[in-house]
Amino acid sequence: QSWIADNRLSVGHAKAILGLAGSTEQRLVAERVLKRSLTVRETEQLVEQLKGEAKVRSRTTESAGRPVTSRGCARRPRPVPEGRLPTKEGAAGARPRP
Repeated sequence: QSWIADNRLSVGHAKAILGLAGSTEQRLVAERVLKRSLTVRETEQLVEQLKGEAKVRSRTTESAGRPVTSRGCARRPRPVPEGRLPTKEGAAGARPRP
């Protein structure tokens, strides 16, 4: 708050920084913003990046150190009706689609 009052940080910077959970992390990011003279947009990007890293860390620790895997995300092949095999258009023996 004192950095805002001293016009060292804008309200936009403060709003972006408040998106972080911990007060220690907020203070460290505010110091980085001042040191690097980051714009509000750059500060928002930094905060989003840090929040993304925190999510990855929390998911890894939730799984007791095992890497997190995505289940059910891969596209499964569509079932083919019995007696018919899928063909590519233009392949030998393939009928053109109407």
